[in-house]
Amino acid sequence: MNKNDLVMVYISFTNSSSGKRRPVLVLKDGLNELLLYKITSKYANKSERIRQQYYPIQDWKKAGCKKPSYIDIDSLSSFDKKYFGKIVLIGALSVRDIRGLNQFIIQYNSRHKNNL
Repeated sequence: MNKNDLVMVYISFTNSSSGKRRPVLVLKDGLNELLLYKITSKYANKSERIRQQYYPIQDWKKAGCKKPSYIDIDSLSSFDKKYFGKIVLIGALSVRDIRGLNQFIIQYNSRHKNNL
């Protein structure tokens, strides 16, 4: 796996023994762990505060998504690779989305820092 790959992994729900397979964006593929952002297609019913932390993937079809999807930049997580079991590559961010995501994070952090 490479940085900016989209992969499908099993994520457990918080405080539950169940979970679901979901897409994530790989930020770093370390020896034993992955650093990632969660990806969601749920946007319309989210609050304005939550929407502000969702980067809309512009080239979502090229990235391997089945429908318009968003990167939740407030979901930065590190997981032991053993935790996931089977990891399936579904695609990768386009250069346009890599640049767009980086700019989105800078702008989000600037706004968020000013609101503290």
